Amino acid sequence: MDKVLLTDVQADKISKCKKMFATPLEALTSFFENPEMHDELSQLTDQEFALALHGWYDVEQDYEVGDWVVVDNGYNRQIAAGRIAGFEDDYCTLEYENRQLIELCKDIRKATEDEIKWAKIGRTVGQYKYRDVVASESNETIWFVTRTADKDFLHVIDFGGSSPTVMKRDDAILVCPVEKRFDLRR
Repeated sequence: MDKVLLTDVQADKISKCKKMFATPLEALTSFFENPEMHDELSQLTDQEFALALHGWYDVEQDYEVGDWVVVDNGYNRQIAAGRIAGFEDDYCTLEYENRQLIELCKDIRKATEDEIKWAKIGRTVGQYKYRDVVASESNETIWFVTRTADKDFLHVIDFGGSSPTVMKRDDAILVCPVEKRFDLRR
């Protein structure tokens, strides 16, 4: 029997289903009872969905040299976005942080716009640094990052230096990375 051929979006949705549900049976039940929840997978037959849940699938390789991709092999090993430099057999050569990595093509997916934006400054999504300038989604205040050690929060101070506080990382919007600031002496 041939493996199910999935798009990278479908493969990502299957991966999320595997994490969301305790067993493949729970995922299948959800697929039957709540088809709107699985919109990217609606083109699959019941059998194809079941096979994909058990890992019996390949991802369509529609990548080209120069595409931004992320390595994500399912073992919590995810690197920042890089660009495809070439192909050889089942392997892709990626340019990542001024070096080249060779990865299995099946372990890559297209990078999101956010991942590309952050990769262009040499960071993973949400990787803030001391002295970055950030804004908050919840108000119009501009802040300097003063500490990044906390997993869920950034320690920040407003431009006047009068209100040190913490901000949820998810609420922060990067305005200017510290490497691009002209007001700091090096």
